[in-house]
Amino acid sequence: MGNLGATTAIELAKGKPAAIVLVGRTPSKLAEVVAEISRLDQSVKVFAVTLDLASFASIRAGVKEILENDAIPKVDVIINNAGEPTWAEQVGNSSLTLTQASWESHSRSR
Repeated sequence: MGNLGATTAIELAKGKPAAIVLVGRTPSKLAEVVAEISRLDQSVKVFAVTLDLASFASIRAGVKEILENDAIPKVDVIINNAGEPTWAEQVGNSSLTLTQASWESHSRSR
């Protein structure tokens, strides 16, 4: 752990919210944060949704998963804490980096 998103979620959980929905593209990292929050306070419901902002299909699937989950009746706050990468990770066969693809995906969805 130790990244901004994990730290933010863990600190928010200390405030005893009813639920936290974690969204990220790496299931193993999400699972680590879910486990840590559950260790700190088992009364906080934690949901993990795998979603890649560089993919419209992934975004749609993740949003659908959240909207169709009856245990998540509403979303009160959204925190987007994308970090600045220090490397260029290519996206598939494209010439875009993962960060560029994420920004491109975000700007098109408006």
